[in-house]
Amino acid sequence: MTLCIAAICNNPPGSSSKGLVFCTDAQFSQGGASAEFSIKWQWIMHPRWLALMAGNVAGSKHLIQDLKASLQDKPLDHETAFNDIEKAVERYAEKRIENYIRRTLGVAPSEFFTSVEPNLTETLKYEMLNYMAHPPEDEHCWLTIAGFADKRPRLFLVNPDFSVREETNFSIIGSGADFARPALLRLHQHEGRSQGVTIYNVFEAKRLAEINPDVGKQLTNIATMSLSDDGDVKVSVLNDEGNKTAQEIFSKYGPKKLDYAPDFTKHLT
Repeated sequence: MTLCIAAICNNPPGSSSKGLVFCTDAQFSQGGASAEFSIKWQWIMHPRWLALMAGNVAGSKHLIQDLKASLQDKPLDHETAFNDIEKAVERYAEKRIENYIRRTLGVAPSEFFTSVEPNLTETLKYEMLNYMAHPPEDEHCWLTIAGFADKRPRLFLVNPDFSVREETNFSIIGSGADFARPALLRLHQHEGRSQGVTIYNVFEAKRLAEINPDVGKQLTNIATMSLSDDGDVKVSVLNDEGNKTAQEIFSKYGPKKLDYAPDFTKHLT
């Protein structure tokens, strides 16, 4: 799998509104082999909305392509963004079920529910209904959809069961999430943090998540997205020198392994 972090930050340079910071590894795993080259995000509505992806790569890309088609004519304003994204994901989930029925039984979904299902064996019926309601683990995919609605940054999490919820402050997906989330909480990361502090915080969270073997260690990709007062979107990438600076701070101030501790036994009563 992977690690993808999206965090809201306060007033990037040149903007009076809040911005976004993204951090991902670059590891791609399949069939027991892995390499670090993968791009973990794609545009949904260029240049204001993108999706970070984790889990099944093919499934994530299919879902993103479907969202692109469903949302291309919608402005995704502050009031309707959640409902529009939720409805688009629901349409994809319905399409997935329809394709499964046709692939498995060769019948239309309407025919399945009206005349075919009652005649199936209990085992096959349970197997099919369970697949429809609960995608198998090897098909699991997560998306964090991030962008600006009426100049406000928003984060939406799409889960493997195709439920959608809005995230506050930050959103983390991938196998390294259980390590990165407590790191950001310990660093008190929230949307009031400056862009610079947020960049370092997501860097540290990613480095600590590398304890999970599915999180790539060689590359740390960090990018920012900000909105000018004129409504223009700017995407910037942290360069090698910036990564080097973050690593120096992490080496000096980040959590340390304790190789020695005082003898506390004399303080036990």
